[in-house]
Amino acid sequence: TSSDWLWEVDAQGRLTYLSDRFAQVTGQRRSDWLGRPLADLLRPHEGALQPWLQHALSGMEGSATLVCETRGPAGQQRICRITARAIEGGWGHRGTATDLTDEWQAQAEVRHLSLHDALTGLPNRRQLDQFLSQHLAPAAGAPHPGLALLSLDLDRFKPVNDALGHAV
Repeated sequence: TSSDWLWEVDAQGRLTYLSDRFAQVTGQRRSDWLGRPLADLLRPHEGALQPWLQHALSGMEGSATLVCETRGPAGQQRICRITARAIEGGWGHRGTATDLTDEWQAQAEVRHLSLHDALTGLPNRRQLDQFLSQHLAPAAGAPHPGLALLSLDLDRFKPVNDALGHAV
């Protein structure tokens, strides 16, 4: 039931092995990727894949991790964390990829809910506070451009909402 799949690349960074779990997790065929560069499959969120692999090859102790994205067959984005170890003799690298897509989507939903009203989907007071703090903070030596704020209050909103429901 794990979302992990195994991969292996040669010294040039071309995929030489993908586990059966790769196809189950990503929805892609292994045969479509074998012989192609790992960098075509996985795009790191920060930095580049090849220097990261070279760092692993240079004798780094333990296992390195990197967060990457890949695209499924229908173009959907998948997020994964990969680990890598150099293969002795400089023959390439092998590692694992753990699918984090569901976890990242849940975190994005929590962030959204923390900054938006659940009923209307509009930005909430917390987001307003963050916005004002960011835009009203004086920049070092720069004149403040000013900011206008319009606030609307709906009188007797709660009784209408309680009597007629959220949809109305």
